[in-house]
Amino acid sequence: MGFLCLPGAGARDLLGRDRGSARTGAFLAGAGAGLWITGNVLVLGGHRAVGLLATHINPIETTNSIAFTGDLIGEAFALAAFALIGAGMLALARAAVQARLMHRAWAGYTAVLAALMFITAGSYAAHNSNLTDVLLLVGGLVLVPGWLIWTGRASGAGRPVPESAGG
Repeated sequence: MGFLCLPGAGARDLLGRDRGSARTGAFLAGAGAGLWITGNVLVLGGHRAVGLLATHINPIETTNSIAFTGDLIGEAFALAAFALIGAGMLALARAAVQARLMHRAWAGYTAVLAALMFITAGSYAAHNSNLTDVLLLVGGLVLVPGWLIWTGRASGAGRPVPESAGG
């Protein structure tokens, strides 16, 4: 997910740097990816601290409270990150429809990915870790890599793919 910002920038160039929705989408997706990475680093640091507390003579209640707080902070970062990424993906899909430079299928796939990001953010808000795990697995192994490859190939060609190109 952290690499969403790179194809987002490629999509921005592909859809037109002068388009506000393309710039906004690339910025929001990149900001969300950065926020998600930051939250994960904070959680790792918190787990390290909890591990040190647990191996020394510290009350278990205090250690558990710190672990719980660290996990909640990580979930808050993830919720905000996935909401930003979803908003960015929606803006990129809108830019693609406006520019008529990308296939409608790409815009639709980008919108589906945006919906997945919003649902993932909602699963964090609902504290439904089972649903979150499934969404992260499906999105991270299938949907996001497919979008990354498609966007990378389209932006790597150096020119926009016209709607009538049939691919």
